[in-house]
Amino acid sequence: MTGLWSFIAFALLLQETATADAALFAAQQAHLDLWVVHAVWAAATAVDIWIGFLAGTMARSAWGDTRIGRFAERWAETLRAFMGERGAKWTLTLLGLVNFPWANAFIAAWLERDYRAAFLFIFLGDALWYALEWAIVLGIWSVLPNPHVAIFVVIFGALALGAVAKWIFGKVARHRGH
Repeated sequence: MTGLWSFIAFALLLQETATADAALFAAQQAHLDLWVVHAVWAAATAVDIWIGFLAGTMARSAWGDTRIGRFAERWAETLRAFMGERGAKWTLTLLGLVNFPWANAFIAAWLERDYRAAFLFIFLGDALWYALEWAIVLGIWSVLPNPHVAIFVVIFGALALGAVAKWIFGKVARHRGH
């Protein structure tokens, strides 16, 4: 049982879609207390956001005067001007659906967002992702009661969902670039 909890904690800290789906499916299959699984997700997400924000703040101060830092600052200025205050909140929330919390926090730190506000919107976006992951797992479970088939469907479905989301965001980014 310790191995399963370790896998769940690792998967929810990593928050890669297919691995997280497999972990949630395994937790559901083993009849684990789902409130504890939710608490592990919340703690893992909070740690991810803290690490990402800390790394972003440290990188910004360490690389601020370098060529990379100046390039990132020009990019950040363009992004700040494009998004505005309300857009930044929406962006951090929506990025939670397709991006890792630590990466979103890194971006928020580089954009000089307030930590508490960034934490709130990144956590909210990641909560939406987590809810969608549970919807996938529970939906598959109700249609395919065979756990061996269901785990493969969950993993391939998650990979397909991630690929489609990245494709859509790529199209939007290219469209905005013109």
